[in-house]
Amino acid sequence: MSAFGDFYNNVDGFQDKFISYWDHVSARFANNPYVVGYDPLNEPFPANPARDPMLLVPGHMDKTYLTPLYERTFEKYQSHDAT
Repeated sequence: MSAFGDFYNNVDGFQDKFISYWDHVSARFANNPYVVGYDPLNEPFPANPARDPMLLVPGHMDKTYLTPLYERTFEKYQSHDAT
């Protein structure tokens, strides 16, 4: 659980490496007509509610952690999209 929290908070630059990975993948498959989308993080775990009790509040996890992560990832996808 704590590892997900560290990931969302970019401890040791791990989220930056994740974003860099998706930058590379989206660049590689940008012109592939068989790729219709990406799923950057399947079933994301909400981190550790013992460290952040607000994670138990509906929508808090999405707004605070997932939305910024997905926005950063989406920017990489978009940068390689010709359309």
